[in-house]
Amino acid sequence: MVEKMTQRQRQMEETLFLNGRQKSVALEEAKRHTSAIEQDAVEWKTMMEMQYARKEARLENWTENQRRQNESLEAYHKSILELEKGLHSRTMERTMHRVNRQIEYGDGGAGGRDTPTRQMLRDLPPSPKAGSGLQALTVTSTLRMAGGAVATTPR
Repeated sequence: MVEKMTQRQRQMEETLFLNGRQKSVALEEAKRHTSAIEQDAVEWKTMMEMQYARKEARLENWTENQRRQNESLEAYHKSILELEKGLHSRTMERTMHRVNRQIEYGDGGAGGRDTPTRQMLRDLPPSPKAGSGLQALTVTSTLRMAGGAVATTPR
């Protein structure tokens, strides 16, 4: 019986040793696998941070380029507006100069004689007295129609 017990004890020790060895091998494999996954996770996180930083830099660069382009476009349009204002001003000066010249010297085709403008200025009613306020003011304008007829219309 002692022999049986010792034999049984040896068998149990061998089984425990084998199981312990399998367990330690499995634990080592699990640790190695966990370590590899953690290392991959660290590498992945580092790579994602680098990609994020790259994207942020590209976004900042794009934003700065857009800002510069918008400022350039705004400056261009302001210069075009100023140019148009200047051209309009010069056109209005020439037009007003011609109107004043015609009023002062008469129509070039009429030889300085009576012109529609002078006739209109002569036909204007006298201005009402200041402060009366009872009369309705009517302003007439003389229109030269195609057939040479002159018509007056209240405005």
